[in-house]
Amino acid sequence: SWTQNELGQAAAVSLKRQSTRSNSSRGIERSAQGLASAASAAIGFEHWLYGAFSLIVLVIALSRYFFPTQYALNGEGFVSAHLGLSRRRSWAEFQRVDEYRDGIFLGPFTRSGRLDSFRGVFLRFHQNREEVVYFVRHYVPGQ
Repeated sequence: SWTQNELGQAAAVSLKRQSTRSNSSRGIERSAQGLASAASAAIGFEHWLYGAFSLIVLVIALSRYFFPTQYALNGEGFVSAHLGLSRRRSWAEFQRVDEYRDGIFLGPFTRSGRLDSFRGVFLRFHQNREEVVYFVRHYVPGQ
């Protein structure tokens, strides 16, 4: 079962996905595009509040790109923490595992579909690919 520190001692495998912004020179380019978009909104609607609002919406929508996410996996499931919010998921919720170069996708349906990005979870690897793949395939039913 989970302990009080859900991202600490209960974890058999821990992952911390660094923000893509810090790992790539594209981060500066993407940030500049966001600022240009906010400036366009401010100029187009003739008020700076529209620009500020559009910038806030962009940062929230792209928060997984700009800020790190932590995952802790154990025998019951996993906990993901992002911007101070944590979410616990059980292995029993997932029926499909798809392995990719940079992570592993856990899907709630046996076949892929249009709702995968909304209902599934993509766990990005962080220098422990083999351990995460073995752990997930061991605990997800039917793998």
